[in-house]
Amino acid sequence: MLGFDERETISRELRAGRSFRFIGRVLGRHHSVVAREVARNGGRVAYRVWVARKRARVMRARPKPRKLERAGRLRDYVVAGLN
Repeated sequence: MLGFDERETISRELRAGRSFRFIGRVLGRHHSVVAREVARNGGRVAYRVWVARKRARVMRARPKPRKLERAGRLRDYVVAGLN
């Protein structure tokens, strides 16, 4: 997951017109990580650090329902295998 400083760098480099590959090299991350981060948070023109940070916090919030706690085929399969 990207940190606040990394998002600041992305924002600053986008304003400077830098490519995702360049930003990825600066951060030591793959360019696709940068591209996905920017795409999910407004795109090149609308990317904002605080919006991206808030969205990331909301998306990782717990408690989330776990896959095996929900009824379904996967749960039934695992329970049968454990029995």
